[in-house]
Amino acid sequence: MNFFASIFGKKLNEVPPNRETEHKTVPPTIFLTQEEHLSHKATITATAANSIPTLKSHGYHIGESVELEYFFLTNTDLQAHELSESLIALDYDSEFGILEGSDLFLVKGKSTPIELSGPNLSSWVSEMCDLGFRHDCKLDSFSIPEIASAEQDAAPNHSP
Repeated sequence: MNFFASIFGKKLNEVPPNRETEHKTVPPTIFLTQEEHLSHKATITATAANSIPTLKSHGYHIGESVELEYFFLTNTDLQAHELSESLIALDYDSEFGILEGSDLFLVKGKSTPIELSGPNLSSWVSEMCDLGFRHDCKLDSFSIPEIASAEQDAAPNHSP
């Protein structure tokens, strides 16, 4: 489990590569209410600011430029597609698909580099929460890819 997934309590399944999403025909329903958005935004933004000491323990330094990996959830492919397009317009890498084992859609990708600091990280998380909410999507988690890779490499291998 990567660092931020451990903070937020879950790890998302990866979207299978090159998997075509099927058009999900459901009656329009709101995925994330404004109250849920504001509550989640306050929690994840505070957690981001408080994560700086842990990032330092992983060898990151204040002022260092890092790309952030992000994960949004929503309940329709149209919302996922529109959010993905908005992220691409910010020059972010973005893709979306069905979250394995779920009826939800996952939008994931990497940001352009941001300067690492508590205020910058909190601001970025807040902006991503708001962007997601405009598309009825929730910023579920984010991570620094190098930390996620290092934690996966350090995990015991249970292969035969």
